[in-house]
Amino acid sequence: MVTLTRPQFCAVTEVDHVTLGNMIRRGQTPFAVDQKASGRGYSIFEAYLMLLARTLVRVHHIELIRSAEIAGSLPAVLQLAWQEIGRTGKLLAGGTDRPVVEIMCGRVERAGQLPVAICGTDRAIDKDVRALGGGVLGSVRISASHQAAELIQRAQRHAVEIPSEFWSAPLMYRPRPSTTPAEFAALAEAGAR
Repeated sequence: MVTLTRPQFCAVTEVDHVTLGNMIRRGQTPFAVDQKASGRGYSIFEAYLMLLARTLVRVHHIELIRSAEIAGSLPAVLQLAWQEIGRTGKLLAGGTDRPVVEIMCGRVERAGQLPVAICGTDRAIDKDVRALGGGVLGSVRISASHQAAELIQRAQRHAVEIPSEFWSAPLMYRPRPSTTPAEFAALAEAGAR
């Protein structure tokens, strides 16, 4: 696994080290951080998850703690489409005059049930959401392909190598603990301070 130093991680994600420290303390990262248990450094995929979380905040105006929870719930579904996310991300990063069918990701909220992580083309996701039946309250999604392109471009700008096997290997990250509604409320309250 390629490990990014904290300065590399901050450069690629465009999060300064003070803000990153605050986010870690408040549980606002889409992955777990325990430097004593897991050692120093960050994976490239953790940088990707951070880009997803920050885009959810910017595009959908979701609280940072909530966006971290959503992004942290996506790795299992992202893994299923990871090669296609990489392929479309490389096309977008390099620029193309042809339309690219992007891979989207996000979450569907359902009444009285746990949210469902989603990943695929818009058409495939729409079909999956219809298959859930009634009780769908709404969904939030962003382009996983565009975030891959953003990761590639930022890594190039900051001389961070992304090995080719990154796009085909298992995703390496430290899973974020699940947040219950009561824990979410407490974290949101603490984050507001």
